[in-house]
Amino acid sequence: MGGSRKDRREQERLESKALRRALPLIKDNPVRAAVRTRYAVSLAGGSAPEAVLAGAHREADAFGAKIFAGSGAPACAAGCSHCCEHVNVGVNAVEARALASHLRQLPPAALEAVRQRISANATRAREASPGTYPRMPCALLGEDRRCTVYEHRPFVCRRAHSFDAEKCRRAAAGETLDLMVDARVIAAYSQIATAFREASAGFGGDAGSYELHQALDILLGHPTGDLSPAREQTDGRRIRAVEEALNAALRPKG
Repeated sequence: MGGSRKDRREQERLESKALRRALPLIKDNPVRAAVRTRYAVSLAGGSAPEAVLAGAHREADAFGAKIFAGSGAPACAAGCSHCCEHVNVGVNAVEARALASHLRQLPPAALEAVRQRISANATRAREASPGTYPRMPCALLGEDRRCTVYEHRPFVCRRAHSFDAEKCRRAAAGETLDLMVDARVIAAYSQIATAFREASAGFGGDAGSYELHQALDILLGHPTGDLSPAREQTDGRRIRAVEEALNAALRPKG
């Protein structure tokens, strides 16, 4: 048996604490419950939320890569930014603060340029009608159309993919099309993202989802700022329907 009796008792104590405090925010399933418990145990043991988030990002990326290895690689490539020009990006609070922290390390001129783009997009997002989102390039895209924060990008961006780049181009131009994606990848990223939010909420974290530009606009002005003005307004019925679809995508066939 691995570990001392003292180590095993400590692990059991952390797991018990995690199970009591990290509870599902939406309809649960065994896969997400196990992931949530692992993240919660790490938080209970004193790991920083940013470190747990980075691990969650890596876990989701590894799961996606494993699926793609069997089903074929998507058509996405560096500089292919169609989905970055019209998709609403919702981030959790830890992602928003980590991104803001990364941006503040930029040289002053570069930071001021990105702040201006973020502020302009935040204004457009705030002024949009409820349930809509303006078509606008993400403020974090570089002149070469590559993501300037790629290693730090949030779950929503990490899960984005397509097997037909031409359809993506046409969709970005305004056509209504069904994009070719692997539902298992979307489901896995979404479940891991939700597990992280649930674990974080159990240990004093913020379980909210925030519009990317509005959140960064707040945090670049005030590093500890209140994110509530950037909170996404969601329909509970729609969330439940989406969650059912995600659970079905992960459910074993046969």
